[in-house]
Order: sequence, then C-alpha cells, then structure tokens
Amino acid sequence: MVRVGIVGFGKMGLLHASILNAFKDTEVIAVAEPLKLMHPALERFQPNLKLYHDYRDMLRENDLDLVVIATPVSSHMSIAKDCIRHKCHVFIEKPLATSTEESREIVEVLKANPEIRCVAGYCLRYRCTFQKMKKLLEQNTLGSLISFEGTMYSSDVYKKHSGWRFSKKESGGGVTIELASHLLNLLVWYFGLPEKLFAVTEQWFSSQVEDHVHAFVWFKDGLRGWIDSCWSMPNYRLPLLKIHLIGEEGEAVVTNDELRIYLKKSKADLPAGWSNQYAVALKPEMEFELAEEYYTLQLRETIDYCKGKAAHLNDISTGDSTVVFVDAIYESARGNMPVYLESLSNAKGR
Repeated sequence: MVRVGIVGFGKMGLLHASILNAFKDTEVIAVAEPLKLMHPALERFQPNLKLYHDYRDMLRENDLDLVVIATPVSSHMSIAKDCIRHKCHVFIEKPLATSTEESREIVEVLKANPEIRCVAGYCLRYRCTFQKMKKLLEQNTLGSLISFEGTMYSSDVYKKHSGWRFSKKESGGGVTIELASHLLNLLVWYFGLPEKLFAVTEQWFSSQVEDHVHAFVWFKDGLRGWIDSCWSMPNYRLPLLKIHLIGEEGEAVVTNDELRIYLKKSKADLPAGWSNQYAVALKPEMEFELAEEYYTLQLRETIDYCKGKAAHLNDISTGDSTVVFVDAIYESARGNMPVYLESLSNAKGR
C-alpha cells in the first residue's frame, strides 16, 4: 500500500486526495493544511485521517511514500526538499517552481537522491485529444511541419483580485505561469524546447502580474509560430487550449475536446480532406473517473512511477523544461528583446 500525505487542502489537494483514495493500492493517511477552516470538516468526514497545521510535523510523524504538494508556488521548492530529505517521492502541482533558479535547486537535490521520484502536475498531457496528436506527430502524419498557433484562454479575471495568484512574489507571475504553462508544457512534449522567442505581456486588471501574453516562437528544426494566452478573455466558461499545426502534407487543430485533421492524401486509417475525432470517443476505458480522465491517469502513472513500474510524462526534467520556457518569456518581455533558450539554460547552470 502506497502511503500518501497531502500538503495544501484547497481545490486541487481535495481532488488529488479523492482520486488517490479510490485506488486500491493507495491510501491518503495525513493532510497538512495551515488554514483551520478545513479541519472540522475533515475531522467529521474522515475521522481516521491525521491532520496537521505544519507539514513538517506530518513528515516527522508518518512513514510516507509519496507527498502531494498543492500549495502556492513560492512554497513548492522548500516543501519538496524537506520531503526528499524524508525519502518521500513528490508530486508537485503545476507550476513546478516560480523560476529557473528554484527549479535548478530541486534538480540538484534529486541528483543526490536518485532513488526519489519527483513529478510536476501538468495534467493535459494525459488528455486523450492531446495524446492522439502526439501519436500523429510521431507518425509524421502531417509531413514536415511549417508553422503553428497555440492559444489558451479563460474568463477568470475581470477586476483587481487579491490572493497569492496575483502576488508576483508568491506566484512567480500571472497568466503565463498559471495558465499558459499548460500550453508551453505541451509544446515541449511535442517539439522540445524552442531555440528562441520574443514575448510581450500586458496588465489589464492586475497590478503585479500579467493578464495577457503573446510570444513568437522559433524551434530548431524550422518550425515557427506564436502563442497567445489571456485569463480575461470573454465567453470561456472553461479554460480552452488550442494548437493549430500546419505541415507540408496537411494540418491539424487540437483542443481539449476534439481533434480536426486535414490531409492532402489519405494516410493509414485517415481519409483525405477533413476528419474529426472527439474526446468522448478517444477516452480510454478506466476503472473510475473523477473530474476529468487526465487527473486520474496522471496520478495512476505517478503511483506506478514511484513503484518503478513505469516512466512518467512529466518527470523532473520535463517539468524543469517548462519552467525554462516560462522564464524565457518573462525575460524577453522585461527586456523587450529576443531570448535564446539555450543560453538562458546554460546561464542558469543546466
């Protein structure tokens, strides 16, 4: 039985705990949540659960195999390093860290503790539509790629907000690190880190962090395009991520919910012209599903990864690469200049 502790019991901590307790080989035995508001409810509905205000007490008093960190971003690295010192595997809710410097710290700690697994919670790599697009790219279905457009929008911010997400110190930034990082993580999965980018950001409602980001991106193999993300976009009841790819032999548009493919000539089981594949038909068979399938799939893979039975789509190296991508956007926007990611990575000691 994999014994799990949760640090931070807000929306994501509660979701992860619910899924983990549904697995037959996993049990959440302890929760650390500094806000007293959650404790009475947990004591009533989960009387056997050990509750703590300080996660360090939880680590000292329990023999945990895995710790899920679902706290403000600025606390991720210090908590993760304490977990590793207690020989616990770590799942860190995205984003991994507020900066490349912080990410490098956890990479170095893990090098000294190779038996410990650490992953980042970029759940959209487990969405069936994005996984199908990955397979099509591996099969070179579109031919040599020419250009792309990537967007991620939501309708969350229409006034000045308080809270850690809108504090530069606590969050590391605004829409780029919080929302667009899902898009950046997928692009890294599909194509690796870009060669260079040029980015601009804008503050519409927030005083410390950006509400909109736009970046032109160049990859080493000649693929180029742009990304655009905003959490103040009208008419997005749920966040929506979309990638439009154009290749020499066709094009594809993939979102959370569907994959549209155009081919100049038929290939394998795909016809010439446009065809659609929807998430409802692409979803794999599962024992259970809470919220969306990708939350369950990423945690199932995390448990198997900790057991040494599987690799992980968001191991520390891929989570770290996403931080580099985010940092490059912020550096470019601050300096109003192109940034080469290889030189940025080398400068940060990786």
